[in-house]
Amino acid sequence: MKKVLAGILIFDMLLGILCLAVGTERYAEQKSYGTYIETDTGVCGTSGEPKKIALTFDDGPHPKYTEQLLDGLKERGVVATFFVTGENAENYPDIIRREQDEGHLIGNHTYNHVELCKISKEAARTEIEATNQEIYDITGEYPMWLRPPYGEWQK
Repeated sequence: MKKVLAGILIFDMLLGILCLAVGTERYAEQKSYGTYIETDTGVCGTSGEPKKIALTFDDGPHPKYTEQLLDGLKERGVVATFFVTGENAENYPDIIRREQDEGHLIGNHTYNHVELCKISKEAARTEIEATNQEIYDITGEYPMWLRPPYGEWQK
């Protein structure tokens, strides 16, 4: 299971790096948690206003690949949102601090990357609250966003 999750993480991060490598000349300036671009095509928005995209990553963090991703984002002046698991945040707090220091948003991706619809409500609450607390202990801020693993949650 860990190999599958690691493979998904690596694929997600490599896809993000590839997206950064394509068309980086178009990035004009960064604002909040998106990046303005100099094109009128390919991105939704109202005419005459700068177009904005948001990069998000379901990220461990991972000691090798997250550092590479952060280097690429920093080089391009881009901020993103990192949805992290509590377990990996606990194991790699320096990476979480770096994400915060470089202006990235940090969100909750549960403690153990569990399918929230396949566990009890109490267990789901524990997964979410434990990750919220771990992120707070590292950054001094509670996350405002949750991305449920596999895109599934209980009503």
